[in-house]
Parts: sequence; structure tokens; C-alpha cells
Amino acid sequence: MRYGIIAVIVFLMTTPDVTPQTQRLQGANGWLLPVTGNVLSSDEAMHLRRGSVNAWDLTVPNGSRVWPMADGIVQYAGCNNAGGYGCWVLVDHADGYSSVYAHLMLGSIQVQRGQQITQGTVLGGVGWTGKTSFGPHLNFEIRHTSGRQRIDRYFNVGQMNKCDFCEATGRPANSVTVTGPHQQQHIAVQQPGLTLSADFIRLWILAGLIWAAIVTYVIGLNDGLLWFSFGNGSFLALIVVILTSGVWLPRLVPEMPIAAQETAQIAQSAPIQSTDAWQIAYAAMRHWEGSKCVHDPSRTFRGITQNTFDSWRRSQGQPTGDVCTISEQEAEQIYYQNYWVRSGANRMPRSIAITHFDFAVNAGVGRAAKAFSQCRTNVRCYNNYRENFYRSLNSFSLYGAGWLNRLASIRSLTEGKG
Repeated sequence: MRYGIIAVIVFLMTTPDVTPQTQRLQGANGWLLPVTGNVLSSDEAMHLRRGSVNAWDLTVPNGSRVWPMADGIVQYAGCNNAGGYGCWVLVDHADGYSSVYAHLMLGSIQVQRGQQITQGTVLGGVGWTGKTSFGPHLNFEIRHTSGRQRIDRYFNVGQMNKCDFCEATGRPANSVTVTGPHQQQHIAVQQPGLTLSADFIRLWILAGLIWAAIVTYVIGLNDGLLWFSFGNGSFLALIVVILTSGVWLPRLVPEMPIAAQETAQIAQSAPIQSTDAWQIAYAAMRHWEGSKCVHDPSRTFRGITQNTFDSWRRSQGQPTGDVCTISEQEAEQIYYQNYWVRSGANRMPRSIAITHFDFAVNAGVGRAAKAFSQCRTNVRCYNNYRENFYRSLNSFSLYGAGWLNRLASIRSLTEGKG
């Protein structure tokens, strides 16, 4: 009888709450929604009103599996918290499309950079990492080389159940196990007095011991006193309860969000740059881009053309306007999105990222990609490639001196530095 009670308790602790599953909603181009659920807790309009970008927040239980909307290649998978995303995955698809899956559960990412994936590949689990407004959910974005896209152009919002900032309850039937070679084992949760490396583990063990004591007492095993009496089975009960604490404890201790300033190094993910890489690269580039509104040959201000400004404004769901009214903040956002991220500079070591970004702005993302494919992280090779490229152009006699001066400033920042 005694062991029967123990078995019932263990069964109750290890049996997950089953929530009804739905099929992944199908959208345009054969794409599929990244989760099995249709609760839309924040749409594009809500994101834009709070100063964010075109995105959907999809609410499903913590730990639910996340799949890509389409086949593609993983461009980033890790927890560098760029943009407040916490743990996130960026997937490159065909025809200039890409997609973002953010706020994933710590340690749940199952893919790595450069991996070819399908719609059925599990990316990770829904979590609550990064800078978020409410509980566990998936931040889902669709991008194109022309800018961020409205998701309701591709998925029927009428099929979604809108529930502003609501949180899912229960545990998913299709959860992700937080194990494997891509576990983010070096990340510490930046909350006062609580880290995964020490305090969280101690809390986990303490909670298991307390729970074991309660169970031992309730089922009357020698009134909870003889914990290590092998003869009556109390020691066995203690061991079983502690071993199963990994199943029930997450229900009591929710995953804590990663602080916004998180820049931890992630094992087997893209290299993390020093925090000043973008600021140095941007300042170096802006020194050489005009601060006056000109027609060169198109209307241009701060190095941004009218067409580029219009495309970016549309991607943000905003009306077009005169590029000569662009603010420095808007210009920085465009350079960051269209050149720093799009060129892949955000995933490179600092020195190569600085010259790669500058060359992408100066000669185009495609030409910068060719330079990187030839030289990789050899920054001197890269800068020599740039010089040879400039000298090969017919317009070198007119603009060559300016190009070489620009390159000389980049050499002083990058060569001989990490």
C-alpha cells in the first residue's frame, strides 16, 4: 500500500498538463506558422505603437516547440540578446526572405549557424528571455531585403485568436528538452541573487529536499523522521522525489528573463563582438558619408538615398517622406539594418566587422560578400582587396584619392587589432 501511494505521487508529478494541440496555420507561399497554436497576443499595430517593429507575439505554453516558417539556412542561433531578443534564431529563406524567432527558452536552441533546415526542424522552445513586455511567448518576424514585412500579408490574421498580452497556462505536449550540444551553459541570468551557475542550482536542490520532506511526512513513513531507513522505503521515496524534481520544479520557478545588457559568450554559436564594435564601425563610416542634402545623382542625405529611405519607412509601416528630413537616429537604424546586419558584420570579429561594414556601405553588400569570401577574417587581406578593387575602377582617377584616404583610416582602426 505504501509503495502504491508513492507510485501515484510520482505519476502525478511526472505527467504533464495536456493542452489541446492545433495544426500549424498555413500561410502564403506554403509557409507555416512557427508554433502549434493561434493565440496572437500582440500584432504589428501594437508593436509599432510601443516603438517596436513589425512583428507578431505568439503566446503558447513555456517550452513549446518552435519550427521555421519555411526551409532555409540558419544565419544566427544563440543568446547575444541583440535587439533585446534574448535567445533567438535568424533563418535565411529563398527570394530574399528571412525570419526571426526570439525570446526562446534558455538552453533550448537545437540548431547552429550554417545549418540547412526544413519546416520540420525544431529550432528551440518558447521562453521568456531578453527584453519582453509579458510572459512566455514567441516574437516572430518576417523580413525581406527591402525591409521588415507585415506578417498579416502572409498569414490570415482572421484565423488568429487575439488576446492582448495574455499568457498561456499549462505545459505543452510538444515541449523541447533543454539538453544537447547547443545548451547555452555560459549564460547567467542577471537577476539579484539568482544565477544558473550557483544560486539557481542550490535553490533547485533545496526545493527538492523540502518537497521530499513534505511527501515523506504526508504518507506517514515513520512520521517523516527516519529518512534513511532502508527497511521501510523512506530513503527510496526521497531519492525518487529528488530525481523527478526536474519535472515539477519548473512549474514553481519560472524562467527568468535575461537582462537587456546581456552580452555573454555562447558555446558553438556565432562569435560575440566586443560591445563597442558597432559604435566604432558606425562612427568611422559616418565620417566619410555626407552631412548635407545633395543630388549625387539621387537625392541623398547622411549617405542615405531617397529610395532607401522610402523603402525603410514602408518596412516600418510609416508613410514616405523627404530623405533630407531624416534624423541621425533614423540613419543609424537604416545603416544597422541594411548594412551591419544584412552584410553579416554583426557576426564577425571586431576588426573584420569594421572594414566589412564600411566596404558594404561604400561598394555594396554583394561586393563586400565577395571580399569576405576571399579573405575571411584576415583583415589585411581584406583591406588589400578593397584597395585593388578601387584601383580597378574606371572612376579611380576622379575619386581614388578619397577612397584611399577612407581606406587608410580603416586600416588604422583594424590592422594589428583583434
